[in-house]
Amino acid sequence: MEQNQTNQTQAVQVNSDLIIQQYQEEQFRLNTELMKYKAYSRQLEGTVIQLDQEVKAAEERHQNQVKETNKFKNQLKKQQTNNRNNAKQHGHPKR
Repeated sequence: MEQNQTNQTQAVQVNSDLIIQQYQEEQFRLNTELMKYKAYSRQLEGTVIQLDQEVKAAEERHQNQVKETNKFKNQLKKQQTNNRNNAKQHGHPKR
């Protein structure tokens, strides 16, 4: 009977060791996956920062283009006004 109990104790110990080993393997696998996801997350954060900078640069370019366009429109209006005034002064009919 004592031998039987010893065998059972050994079997329980082997089973416990196997469960612990499986748990450690699973923990290692999960940690590896976690590290992959963290690396991917950092990569995405870098991409978001880069895209944000590109958007800001594009917005700035757009604002500069709008300013230039408005400046050109104002110069064109002044030129047209000057042309009409010059035509009136020199007796030319208005177009």
